[in-house]
Amino acid sequence: MRVFPNGFGFAALLVLAIYSAWVWPEIANGFNHWAGGFLSKFVLLSLFFLQGLKMEKKKLFGAFENPLKLVAVQLGVFICPILMVFIGYSLDFFEAGWLNAFIVLAFLPTTISSSVVYTRYAHGDADFAIGQSTISNLISPFVVLLVWGCLEEEKLRLTETGGMELVAVVFPKVFLLTLLPCFLGWRLSLHPSVQKVVCSNSGSYLKYFPSVGISCLVFFSMGQVISSEGRETCLECADELFFPLVAGWIILVLLSLVWSRCVERPFERRVAILFCLSQKSLAMGLPMLQILSDGSNASFSYWLIPLVLFHFIQLLLGIPLIGFHRKFV
Repeated sequence: MRVFPNGFGFAALLVLAIYSAWVWPEIANGFNHWAGGFLSKFVLLSLFFLQGLKMEKKKLFGAFENPLKLVAVQLGVFICPILMVFIGYSLDFFEAGWLNAFIVLAFLPTTISSSVVYTRYAHGDADFAIGQSTISNLISPFVVLLVWGCLEEEKLRLTETGGMELVAVVFPKVFLLTLLPCFLGWRLSLHPSVQKVVCSNSGSYLKYFPSVGISCLVFFSMGQVISSEGRETCLECADELFFPLVAGWIILVLLSLVWSRCVERPFERRVAILFCLSQKSLAMGLPMLQILSDGSNASFSYWLIPLVLFHFIQLLLGIPLIGFHRKFV
């Protein structure tokens, strides 16, 4: 899934969605719960269906040319962020109460859109970034679900069942709303007539739907959070988390630089790995949080606010990182 070419268009849509939810939280929350959540589930299904429809098989399987390096990159997608969390926690960047939210954030997949766009603009290997980020998104439901189940006894209690029983309860929802539509979209994309439509002028407009769809989900979710928590509480959370997330992203970039140099020698591949490791997906993270937090005793804002803030930070601070690589590296 691609955002607008320079990333600013998607950021502008997110600002508009959050501002609209801030001004009209009741309307946003009403849309979120309309027909038992049908509208938000329809957007979820459409997003993952389109992700499968636009999946490029050649670039996806090209990532398997060197299995050891593939494993190394995919491990880095999770290891570098979790190291960032524990470094930040050991330096008292954030309160202990936010630890589980940061752990879940760390285990989210890389975002396909900005990692590919930023890699291309930094003169990196965009095809390599597409393959690695796509694989990260495909395995993420299993990883996030496993982490969710392991942390269930602490903060993520959805039911009275144990962690592994919880996985068995929640996995069907994850499968039906993420993996199945993605697989169906991919299978449909193999049909010649569908490929023709996707490659046509009318099909080119499909690339804008993910940005619009994610912005709608942000509008719905922020409306739910603001309606239940209040504006003052949301502002306090944002103010408390802004510095820890900026500092955390900087630490993550440094760790990603070291990891990329250990895995690959060519500059283009190192750039791709850097952006794959330092970006976390709102497109996958928000739907996963919506599915998993259904009925959770923990407030939905506990999961949503760190994710949305971190996404803004990585989009905006990632742009000067592009310029640095183009000029100095």
